[in-house]
Amino acid sequence: MALAFSLGGFVGCNAILGNEPEYRLVSGDAGESGVAARGGSAGRPGVSGGTAQAGGEGGTGELPAAGSGEPGPGGASGTGGAPSSGGRMDAEGGEGNAPGVTGGSAGEPSGGRTGTGGNASCEPAGPEQCFNSIDDDCNGQVDCEDEACGSGTRCVEIPSDAVFGSFDGSLCDPGVDSIELYQGLASDGQCTGCSCTPTSSDCDAGIYNYGAKACGGFDFTGPLQNTFASSCQPLAGDTKIHFYTIRGITNCDASGTPSLPPVSWSTQSSFCIEGRAGGGCGAGSACIADSSDGPECILLKGSNAACPTGYSRDVAGTWYTGYSDQRTCSECYCGFKPGACTGARLEVYPMFGCSGGGTIVSNGEEGNACELPFGAMSARIIGSADPINCDPQSYPAGDLNPSGAHTVCCR
Repeated sequence: MALAFSLGGFVGCNAILGNEPEYRLVSGDAGESGVAARGGSAGRPGVSGGTAQAGGEGGTGELPAAGSGEPGPGGASGTGGAPSSGGRMDAEGGEGNAPGVTGGSAGEPSGGRTGTGGNASCEPAGPEQCFNSIDDDCNGQVDCEDEACGSGTRCVEIPSDAVFGSFDGSLCDPGVDSIELYQGLASDGQCTGCSCTPTSSDCDAGIYNYGAKACGGFDFTGPLQNTFASSCQPLAGDTKIHFYTIRGITNCDASGTPSLPPVSWSTQSSFCIEGRAGGGCGAGSACIADSSDGPECILLKGSNAACPTGYSRDVAGTWYTGYSDQRTCSECYCGFKPGACTGARLEVYPMFGCSGGGTIVSNGEEGNACELPFGAMSARIIGSADPINCDPQSYPAGDLNPSGAHTVCCR
């Protein structure tokens, strides 16, 4: 609307239509200068890490007295907020308010500087990978806690010294890392690497005297007397004797360097390691793929490790990853091995030195001579032994124990 008023005979007319750009004096003598409009205050600094704040408002000039005074200075431009350390958009300067009367210009907006990224030390490597314990997309969230991993992951309890995976007695899929576990450590009894070479052979049979004891039993008088084909054996002059089967014997020389026998296990199985076990789950847990394929298992060190809540110990008991072998081998030697004695017979004599006419009491078999016509003073074997190869022998001594004890827990 239009407003006319009279000041000392002069008429002034202003147009007031909302926020007009200026007021004009229509006529009259010069009046006092217009009062300068107040400038806008500077915008507040942006909060660290947030969005920059808006600038202050431009001031409104005060109403001057009528006249054609000099225009007052315009309102100071509002400045944008200081840059945030991570704001996501440019700040905008403050807007000027209504212009000052008679010359007060509105403050001009001045934009703030562009904010920086959320984490200056993180360099995005692509989408979140979910199982590598790395914030791949630099959004401050790792693996299971990142929405990008969605419902395909979940957190499971895994002690810090445990390995997560599956264990069902079958082989792991190709490309899956595994830990081989064993039970039932065993080893052959003898060391290997020895050999024997025959050097001589002979025939042998043992003779006992009955003395005053009944002939035909197994209650003898005196020690066993060994009789050979290669020499004459003195006897005690008894008319009742017991003799054993004639056998061939071979003497051998041992040679070689003994080696410990191989070690074997009665049971072997594979613990398949779940390679997809990431972070974002807090202490004592790991991020895994949310799958129901097979039982979930953990491998703990020690033979008596306690299974976490919800897990059950494998019924097979303790598993091992290796063994400790503290054994050593004895020197090689050749064991006794009986053979045949061709044409063998046992003769006893009434005199020492196998003289005085002998009596055959055996053609190689075991038996008794209960009514000799004389007291047997000597004996010998007639015949020759068939040479044979002796058995090389060496036995280990020391400790062989399983090592790397582990406990398997599954649910």
